Amino acid sequence: MQVILMENLEGKGAAGEVIKVAPGYARNYLLPKNIAIPATDSNMKTLEHRRTKLAEKKAQDLETAENLKAKIDSRSITFEAKSGEAGRLFGSITSQDIADAIHEHFGVFIDKRKITDGTPIKSIGVHPVTIKIFPEVNAIVRILVGTPEEIAAAEAAAKRAAEKAAARVAAEAEAAARAEEEAAAAAAAADAESDAPDYEERFGDDGEVATIAAQDTTEEVITQPEANAPESEEASTEPEAEDGPAEG
Repeated sequence: MQVILMENLEGKGAAGEVIKVAPGYARNYLLPKNIAIPATDSNMKTLEHRRTKLAEKKAQDLETAENLKAKIDSRSITFEAKSGEAGRLFGSITSQDIADAIHEHFGVFIDKRKITDGTPIKSIGVHPVTIKIFPEVNAIVRILVGTPEEIAAAEAAAKRAAEKAAARVAAEAEAAARAEEEAAAAAAAADAESDAPDYEERFGDDGEVATIAAQDTTEEVITQPEANAPESEEASTEPEAEDGPAEG
C-alpha cells in the first residue's frame, strides 16, 4: 500500500514522501496517528501544496532541533551505580533512564527512541550517547557511571587517550607534510637537472679549465687545399708553331 508521509518516519522516509508499506501497518498505525495519509489520486493532486506546508514545518522543526541541541550537546549526566567484577554494573542504564535524566537535569523531553547509540550501558566509566534529535541534527550527551572516584579515574583515562590520539594524528599530519615537501623538492631538483645544459671541461691555451657547453660531436670536415701543392699546369699561352710550307 502506498501512503504519503505527513511527518518524518524513522527508517521509512521524510515528510512529504510517498512510500510503500504493509496494509496492516498503515491501517493500524500510520493512518490512525495521522503520520501518513493514503496516496489516493485526490491526495496526490494536493501533494505539492502539502509539500510546501511541510517544507515550512520542516524549517520550523529544524530550528527547534538546533535550539534543543544547544541545551544538551556535550553535557554530562552522572549515574551513581554499583559495579562488580571488571566494572560490570548490577543491571544496566537504559535509553529510558537517560531520557528521564535529561528531562530532570535540563528540562528537555527526549523520546527514548531518539537515543540511537550507546545504550544500554552496562559498565562504569564515561559513555558518549548519541541522540538523533532531527534527521540532520544529532547531539552527544556524556553519561558518567560509577562512584565519584571511579568516574574521576575514567575521565582521566579518557583524557589521556584523547591526548594520545590527538598527538598521533598531529604526528601523522606532520609526517605527511614532510613527505610532501620532500617529494616536491625532489621533483623540482629533477626538473632543474633535466633543463640544465650538458657541460664538459676543456683546457684552454693558458692551461686554465674552460667550461663550455657541449656541442654536437659531429664536425663538418672542410678540405682545404694544401699550401705546398703544385699548381695545376696552365695551358701555354704561346701558340703552337704552325707547320711551314712544304719545301719543294
